[in-house]
Amino acid sequence: MDAARHRDENCCESEKPKSTGSALKIVSLVSAASAAGLAGIGCLGCIPLVGAAIASTALAAVLDDHLAALQLTLIGLSVAFSLFYFRKRGWPKLQIALAAFAYLILAINSTYLENRICAALGIATLVVSHVVRRKTSSKDDSKLILLFFKGCPNVPVLKSLMSEMKITNFQEIDLETLATDDPFGSFSSPTLLADGNIILGSKTSNSALSCSYTSKEEMRTALTGLL
Repeated sequence: MDAARHRDENCCESEKPKSTGSALKIVSLVSAASAAGLAGIGCLGCIPLVGAAIASTALAAVLDDHLAALQLTLIGLSVAFSLFYFRKRGWPKLQIALAAFAYLILAINSTYLENRICAALGIATLVVSHVVRRKTSSKDDSKLILLFFKGCPNVPVLKSLMSEMKITNFQEIDLETLATDDPFGSFSSPTLLADGNIILGSKTSNSALSCSYTSKEEMRTALTGLL
């Protein structure tokens, strides 16, 4: 009788619905996908969402699927790492590639259909967000102002980098042609302004022409924020 009751209990347990576990897993994966997509756009204000994606792995860990929990953790960490490191160094394409690679690994190794769907959704989100970001950046370029004068050695270096990074729509103002009381005359050369905010360069304490000396790597990092 005990054996029969034990078999009945096992039978009932096997028939318990698993919808709750699947829902938690889907929530975790969609959270990671959303965070990676926002990271692909380059939204620094979305850092908390990346943290939320990492925290959501706890939902998967509650389940009996430790592999899914590990995969989700790796995705969250790779996205966070790419957001802070590769974007800072001016490598947005590598940032996108790393996050997409994490989704690809998830899609290949996963045995769950919802995992594969969310992985495919994540890759598509990264691609679309990158295209949208490039189109948006081309519109924002028209608000850029480059202040310079020809005697500064950093000016051709900065212009070359801007051309290389396809930042071509901006206004140039030669500081030597400005009146002494012109508000733009109080900036060093080169200075790059976006909507009046200093992206690169600095203000000076007087109206005398001065050069700012910035490394090429610092220039690249500053310009990456415009992409």
